[in-house]
Amino acid sequence: MRQRHFSPAAAFAAWTLSIVLSGCGDPASSDPASGQLGTASPAADSSNPDNATEAEPAVGLRVGDSAVLAEVLEEHRGKVVLVDFWATWCLACMEHFPHTVDLHRRWGDRGLAVISVSLDDRDSESRVRRFLTDQGATFDNLLSTHGAGLKSFDDFGMEDGTLPHYRVYDREGRLHKSFGAGAGPFDVKDIDRALESLLADASPP
Repeated sequence: MRQRHFSPAAAFAAWTLSIVLSGCGDPASSDPASGQLGTASPAADSSNPDNATEAEPAVGLRVGDSAVLAEVLEEHRGKVVLVDFWATWCLACMEHFPHTVDLHRRWGDRGLAVISVSLDDRDSESRVRRFLTDQGATFDNLLSTHGAGLKSFDDFGMEDGTLPHYRVYDREGRLHKSFGAGAGPFDVKDIDRALESLLADASPP
């Protein structure tokens, strides 16, 4: 199934702050059965990840911007890093987040580090934390300082203004590959292949 993407020009022209907070994306553009990823634009929360229980372990979540992300990336120098930009208002992001968690579990001992960056508003912090806890996201998790607005996309350099968005960094901290609407259709297997090629280059330090 071919992806359908929003036109960046149309998206930026249409997004006012009120639309960012109350609009909706295009959940039908994702095909979780095939692993193909769709895109979404900032919208009202459409999920209800309240199935986390008190027995589940808590996960870390810190508020930060691109400068904080750069610091976390530097902390993982020597490892291959996957950054997953997501939000609870992005259906495709939430459907494919378990794959990100699975990569961390399978390849962490091979030198893979995972960072998630939520582009939710600050008042959705508890919702974000519950979802991360429910998923068992025991890696570095950030909540964008700038919330669900366009400023987050600008700050993190996502010019297409859509989610989901992934970045893969090599062991020297250099950006190896990005996956997003602006780069054309992709699926989770493309991410896997990019990670595997880097993990095979050298052993963890």
